[in-house]
Amino acid sequence: MAWGDIPEWIETPPEIPLIFEQVWQYFLDLNTSRQADNLISFSDMQAYFNMINATPSRWDLSLIQMLDNQFLQMRNDNNKE
Repeated sequence: MAWGDIPEWIETPPEIPLIFEQVWQYFLDLNTSRQADNLISFSDMQAYFNMINATPSRWDLSLIQMLDNQFLQMRNDNNKE
């Protein structure tokens, strides 16, 4: 796959189970303000949740971190190809 090509699986992404929709949206929002290839910081998460007046659970924060790690790993793997 050449740089800039969109993988076929992105064209029709899987549906997010209802239980994960809110956390997925949190991650997408936080991802748009990412600083370079750095992990989303706790201070960025705190500012975001204060801004939207939400109190995430510890489970939400753990899922956001897992999504963030996976996102960066996939991006790094794609950059190696």
